[in-house]
Amino acid sequence: MKPALPLTLLLMFSLAGAAHARGPGTTSGTLALANLDHLIAQRGDDPAADELWLTRARFLSDDEALARGTVAADAAAPDAPALLRRAHARAALHRFHQALADLAAARTAGAADCDWLPLHDSIRIAQGAALEVLPRAQAAAAATPGFASQAALATAYAGAGRFADADRAFAAARAALDTTSPLPYAWLDFARGTMWAEQAGDARRGARFLRRALAYLPGFVAANLHLAEIEAARGETAAAEQRLASVAASRDAEVLALLGSLHAATDPARGAREIAAAGARFEELLAARPLAYADHAAAFYLGAGANPERARRLAAANLAERNTPRARALAERAARFEGGVTPEAR
Repeated sequence: MKPALPLTLLLMFSLAGAAHARGPGTTSGTLALANLDHLIAQRGDDPAADELWLTRARFLSDDEALARGTVAADAAAPDAPALLRRAHARAALHRFHQALADLAAARTAGAADCDWLPLHDSIRIAQGAALEVLPRAQAAAAATPGFASQAALATAYAGAGRFADADRAFAAARAALDTTSPLPYAWLDFARGTMWAEQAGDARRGARFLRRALAYLPGFVAANLHLAEIEAARGETAAAEQRLASVAASRDAEVLALLGSLHAATDPARGAREIAAAGARFEELLAARPLAYADHAAAFYLGAGANPERARRLAAANLAERNTPRARALAERAARFEGGVTPEAR
């Protein structure tokens, strides 16, 4: 999940601990996560806990935390604060059109620009409209240089395909950080690494930043997954398997699927069981929060999950919410399976 990156990271400042410093003055990842859980327990049912639950979901691939952080997604919203809360929940679930409608209603109800515009722009980037947002992000970074504006600018540049500019903005955002929490550092390095590896096609550079993210937070599930994908592509199968095994307890469906694909070569029965478990997990997640998982589930069903019709429906639903290069490529790839014809045969 990647909603409202700058907002997410700013809220992480409150998770810092004062002692047990490591590296460049940050606490250990274990302590930071313990602090996060403590804050969640303190907040209880307070709406202010929503973003804390979502932070847990992002780092630990915790679907229960995602559910707790998005309870407002289908709640009544009679005023601007409720509309903003619902918009954040819907954005986290990739229900982008609904979230934008809530933001428009919140604006009409009197919400200040600073309350609705950052999420609006984050959603538009996620929908493939980074060029629409970029001039505003550039102006904000020039007017109020700092962590939040540079992080927002980095995501806009990345969405626009201006990777060198994005990298400089990521570096500027990182330099502006002033916290003992490792979580913002880990997330920035993860975003920077996935940009290089997945959008820019530079796996070597991407792996460097993913490793740095994991130095801050070894249990960061998505960072382990993406680095394992790079290792597997390089033929470093043992390293990839070990990395995935370290986070398999999260029950992340993609982790299970990649483990199964790697094991299929040496232990077909084990690989088949793991791929089946991944499919069952995807179906469990899709039943509860379909758009949140449509993208990655479609990729699974085009590959190890071997259900092209299911993939086609999921890819179409994903594309309807966000017209990004990845979403278009996924939908086109799924369409090439129509009639049982594989992409290779075409």
